[in-house]
Amino acid sequence: MSWAQNNADAYLQRLDLTTALYPPEDLLQTKSLVIYAVPEKRSLSEPPEWLFDMQAFFAEVGIDAVAYLNTEKMLNLNGDFQPLPEGLIERGIKNLILMAANDEEGPFLMLITPFNGKNSLYDKGEKAWARLTGDLGTVRNELRALYRTDRFVRTNLLVNEYPEFFENTPDLGVVARSIPPQAATLKVAIKIEEQPSIGKSHLHRLRSIFLFEEKKLLNNVENRIFIYKALAADTALTFELVTPETTYQSLRRDGYGYELYFLKAEEKKLYEWLPFPDRPEQKDSIVYKFFLRNLRTNVIYLGTEWDAHPNWQTALNRFLAQMEKALSDKEGE
Repeated sequence: MSWAQNNADAYLQRLDLTTALYPPEDLLQTKSLVIYAVPEKRSLSEPPEWLFDMQAFFAEVGIDAVAYLNTEKMLNLNGDFQPLPEGLIERGIKNLILMAANDEEGPFLMLITPFNGKNSLYDKGEKAWARLTGDLGTVRNELRALYRTDRFVRTNLLVNEYPEFFENTPDLGVVARSIPPQAATLKVAIKIEEQPSIGKSHLHRLRSIFLFEEKKLLNNVENRIFIYKALAADTALTFELVTPETTYQSLRRDGYGYELYFLKAEEKKLYEWLPFPDRPEQKDSIVYKFFLRNLRTNVIYLGTEWDAHPNWQTALNRFLAQMEKALSDKEGE
């Protein structure tokens, strides 16, 4: 256990958390929110079996985990963190539990820390109890023994034995099946960081890829920045790079008409969010779909063809091809 604790301390430092010897003392008396993080390819399919095992354990000892959130599903719009699902903060949640895995066989990182009641999830420098293990059974045994002591008073008696999953729906506005002709003259903004980074919210740090494969994550980000810079240098279209902090008001004032966005989700979810008849039959895969958002009307333009694809760059190239064709056809009229 000391090995598990010592190895977990390094992860806490990267998460801007400090080490606690014990879980929060009110854990068996209050509600908890569970954030779970698994590899990106695994994240949007069925939740892993070990998650259900842990919820059964929570019910056994009195941890009232009232909601489960998947990190990847909260990063579905442009890879940015979306607000917590409506009503979740009002449920009186006091503690946050992270369960992250590199694959089905581990390693697993589990931590428990106070929930700050905000979309930021926890405060920088907050204390957290954490364990890194190849077997979640050892963590359950440690906690089971700990909760038999007088340190923890249990008042949570009726606890759900099955996890309840929540996710948010991105605000997409009015959907149009076209490419706006004004995109040939009005500038299109692409918001990117000047230097590769993992993202600013704590949720970006709670992803499995950050915790276990940070170098791969930064390589992915660096590659996307390179592609966006090449796109902005192409004079055939009107894309320009801006910082993420740039407001819509300043973009409109500077002559921008649109912003380039992408959605990442299970294909069946995209079919729910984006009305688009006569498209191919949905598959059981995670796909990307690019579109333009009008900075004044909030209308989003998907193009005339369904061009979503499991590969981010292929999805971008397909959408750009639609733009180039639509704008060249307009010029030829």
